[in-house]
Amino acid sequence: MQHPRFPPRSLSRRTSLLPNPFHPDCRRFRRTSHAGTLITIPSSTHNSLLFLHANNYDNNQSQTTRPLPSSQTQTKLWESRIELQLRKSNYKKCISLYYQMVDELMAPTPATIVHVLQACSSLSDLKNLRLVHNDILRLELESHSSVAAGLLNGYFKCGSPETAHRLFDIMPRRDIVSWTIVIAHSYKTGNFDKAIHYFRAMIDEGVSPDDVALVSILSALKPYGRLRHGSEVHGYLIRRFPELSKAAISSLVDFYAKLERMDYADRLLSQSIEPNVVAWTALMTGYTRVQDMNGALQTYLKMVSSQIVPTEKTISCALGAVSKLGFLGIGTQIHGYIFKRQFELDDHILSGLIDMYSICGAPFYICRQLFDQMLIKNVVSWTTMILAYGRSGEGHAALQLFDEMQAAGVCPDSVAFTAILSSCSSSSMLHEGLSCFNSMILDYGIKPREEHYACLRGLLAKDGRLKEAYEVIEGTALRDDKGTWEAFLGACRVHGNTSYGEIAATKLVELESDNSTAGNVGSDDAGSLPTS
Repeated sequence: MQHPRFPPRSLSRRTSLLPNPFHPDCRRFRRTSHAGTLITIPSSTHNSLLFLHANNYDNNQSQTTRPLPSSQTQTKLWESRIELQLRKSNYKKCISLYYQMVDELMAPTPATIVHVLQACSSLSDLKNLRLVHNDILRLELESHSSVAAGLLNGYFKCGSPETAHRLFDIMPRRDIVSWTIVIAHSYKTGNFDKAIHYFRAMIDEGVSPDDVALVSILSALKPYGRLRHGSEVHGYLIRRFPELSKAAISSLVDFYAKLERMDYADRLLSQSIEPNVVAWTALMTGYTRVQDMNGALQTYLKMVSSQIVPTEKTISCALGAVSKLGFLGIGTQIHGYIFKRQFELDDHILSGLIDMYSICGAPFYICRQLFDQMLIKNVVSWTTMILAYGRSGEGHAALQLFDEMQAAGVCPDSVAFTAILSSCSSSSMLHEGLSCFNSMILDYGIKPREEHYACLRGLLAKDGRLKEAYEVIEGTALRDDKGTWEAFLGACRVHGNTSYGEIAATKLVELESDNSTAGNVGSDDAGSLPTS
């Protein structure tokens, strides 16, 4: 039954008298045509003109148009205005326009309701979501599939899962979208068994998901590492679809790779017919995650030999594997492939090339040439080049580049400070390293982490300033780190400091009280030190 608050609705035809309001030439068209159309124009054309104004935010001209009667075109106009605000992520304005529409006794369409539900979900606005839900009940739209799915998703996102589950239980017709929403939310909240229960219930209810929906379910499974559940979805896919789509294969490969089940992922890709670049990249990323750089590189070479054009992500992954393996020859081949294919050398690829060449021991001028090619240098680019200088023992050049980065307005982050501290340590630049360490804390407000203290400790120990190094270690979480004390003990041996050597040996014994060998080694080391 139609609620008296809303007049009866009927279908409206789309106007085609005006151009697409999102076209760049729209503003010019509006200004040249509006002046002669204020007095007598067809209603549909008038509505389209108002839509142009809504898109171009020209309220002054909009207010000069004559009021329009309630009509099907008016309803369509409101829908367009609300959709426009949603596209622009103006969620509060979207909700406000909806209430204006209702106050003018215009009946919102299901599409309009869905737009407003999306706005409420984006703002986690439970109060307005419930008000819109009341309007849905008055309009008897609760059985509309897209409206029901929007409500379901909205209650989950607005922190009211109990209402969402009750709503799902009373749905007269639960389609694949609704099932996917509850399954995904169950995984997101850690209710894994409930999620797989929903999946089985969906199948038992006769809802046959297509591979697109199953890919969505697999995507929901990925972050939570449930092999058994993913394998069940995989089994259903095989039974339901003898020939899996490329999207399904890619999602499955990515799923198994994220679980570090590279045997499953590799076998699935090998058995696939013409897997796409997404699947190849997922397999490479999986090998990188388990530190199997040789597997990642072999996957890349197979992909290229299959005439699959890699993406920027694929190339970055391959360069990372080459860097870990130190295969300069293969890295140079990848660089040649990039040049031959005329890939756009963005900052990720250029940073990867710089890192690869510096790690693999290539002539340093190559790194500098690549760095100079960057049109826009971000903090990652600067940090990569600073590390390259540090690896080559060019501490002063690294420090100069660090100063240039700050002068260019790029704010160094925690990783950038690790790079410069490491470079100073490698070049025994004690004063400069301490200055950078203090600047990190005082000028940039970055709280030192263990890697920063490790660089500082190495810097102090190398220069023989063991007292300062000891104070740094004792004042941080590094005092419980076995490796730090071992390195400090080594520095004591180098500089012949018995007193600090005994302290370091005692700390090692305390940390490894269950290992008598460690205590003997510590005592022997301390006793072998000459008296200072």
